[in-house]
Formats: sequence, C-alpha cells, structure tokens
Amino acid sequence: IMSIAQPNINRIEYYIDNDPGFGMATNISFSGTKDISTSVIINTSPLSAGVHIVGLRSRDANGRWSMDNKWIFLKF
Repeated sequence: IMSIAQPNINRIEYYIDNDPGFGMATNISFSGTKDISTSVIINTSPLSAGVHIVGLRSRDANGRWSMDNKWIFLKF
C-alpha cells in the first residue's frame, strides 16, 4: 500500500449566505496542521430573522481548497 503525505492546512474560512470567493471569506483562527479541532462563534446579530446558510472551507499548503461544507439555520 502506498501512502501519500497530506499537506498541512493553512487557512479555514466561513461565510454566511453569500460566498465572496476563495480566500475572501471570514478567516477562522486555529492551531494544528493536519488534525484540527476548533470552535467558531459566529455573530448572527446583524442577520435578519429567517433562513440562512453558513459555508465553511479550508485550504492546504499547496493552495488547494476543500469543498464547501454548508449548513442551513433559522434565526428567530
């Protein structure tokens, strides 16, 4: 079995509702390189009541972006 070293993650970012583009969303501070465990507090106070989408993605040291993970949430 051949194993390939995975490059370190060097950026994690999120956006709400509108994707501003890769590298342009809100940066998330984190520690670690490959195995990352972090929490994010997102300020939803400027959002109107209703349904919203939050998107999350990461970039590795080779400049490759992950697929976006998206969640739908309801603000009352």
